[in-house]
Amino acid sequence: MVPVQRISDTDRTQAVELLRHHCGEGILTLDEFGDRVTLIYDARTRAELDDVLSDLPQQETDVPETRRRRITRWAVAVMGGHKPKGRIRLADVTNVVAVMGGCELDLRNAEIDGDEVIINCLSIMGGIEIIVPEGISVDFTAIPLLGGTECKINADVPIIPGSPRIIVRALAIMGGVEVFSRKTPAEEKALRAKRRAERAELLRSRALQSAEKQAARLEKHAEKLRAAAGGAFASVESAIPRTEVAARPAAPGTKRGGLGIVRVAEAVASEWDMLAAKAAPEGMVSVLFSEIDSFAEISESLGEHEAVEVLRRHNEVVGEVVRKYGGYSVLTEGEAFLVAFGGASRAMRCAKELQQLLDAEASTLPEPISVRMGLHAGEAEEGTTAQFLDGVVLAGAGIACQAEPGEILVSGLLRDLAPSSGEFSFGDSRKVEVGSAGGSTEKLLVVPLTWQ
Repeated sequence: MVPVQRISDTDRTQAVELLRHHCGEGILTLDEFGDRVTLIYDARTRAELDDVLSDLPQQETDVPETRRRRITRWAVAVMGGHKPKGRIRLADVTNVVAVMGGCELDLRNAEIDGDEVIINCLSIMGGIEIIVPEGISVDFTAIPLLGGTECKINADVPIIPGSPRIIVRALAIMGGVEVFSRKTPAEEKALRAKRRAERAELLRSRALQSAEKQAARLEKHAEKLRAAAGGAFASVESAIPRTEVAARPAAPGTKRGGLGIVRVAEAVASEWDMLAAKAAPEGMVSVLFSEIDSFAEISESLGEHEAVEVLRRHNEVVGEVVRKYGGYSVLTEGEAFLVAFGGASRAMRCAKELQQLLDAEASTLPEPISVRMGLHAGEAEEGTTAQFLDGVVLAGAGIACQAEPGEILVSGLLRDLAPSSGEFSFGDSRKVEVGSAGGSTEKLLVVPLTWQ
């Protein structure tokens, strides 16, 4: 086993001097010099140090005899742009001139001869930008004449020991000279990738939080709707099979039904945008809940095949009438459905005709059916989602659940919105208990809509 050989500060200093020599010889750019110096000061063993220097000549006499790049002594932009590409080799004194043009000098890919380089900048109604790697010492002096000069070096990055010094002397006449530090292209690419990953993670986290909040809100809304159904269905979960629910005995004094209405109302938040789009110009939306009474018991009595045929014919009649009156079928749950209308009159006309047709259709079915309906109205403007779901959908579901088989129950608000032409007639008003936004129950005035 080869023992680990630790290195001293003297070893690191000698390695940095070797890097500085190669930077001056043009073997390394300023960026490469800075990157390797960082690795040298992080190294703790001889093996780590050798890895940093392995591809470089170890002695000055080992420098390969290669043709050096031509020295850049001038960078000039006159009424145009100048931006050297790739590696450049700067002279000890380099002059940059911009006259009504722009010049950019990127020193991150520059080869520096010696311990320092002087850059003289003259900007006349033009602009000069000099980019230096982070960790390189910059000495900046400037004279602005009706122009602007600025040196923005990242002070949080310490100066790399042994690095060449950049001396910038600027004269700006109605122009600008700017010197700033920037990370290497590889570092910038890695930083952008890191930021993209962080943003993606943040978006995933926000989406998860939003989904959790949505699930919690819908569950809370579902609990209110179950309470609105009252009686035997106050504690029924949506996942319980209908046959199992139908087999449960109803509580004394309660009606069988309401589970389909509850299931439809629980999921209405997922189609909120489409429902709100059906609002009248003043923002009012009328909702119609309907459900076949005791459909689970009918299915058990008729058998699956005939029960499906009853449901198919029922849904055909519903679809035809809803389309006739311009309603939007928000959701359906087998024997139950929820329709939204932009006007109270259209909602009540639809309910009347629907009951008439279903009553006439009952004689042609293997077993007659009765349908209970409930109608309510409210505002569905932007920002009122929770209020609409709790105040209108919740109350509408509760009204429908309290309706008798074959009855159309209309809220007092919807009755007040009906025209005074005598088109609609109503029975005696009564108060029913429906779920409220607070999770308790409240008394709501309802009236039956007569259609005989």
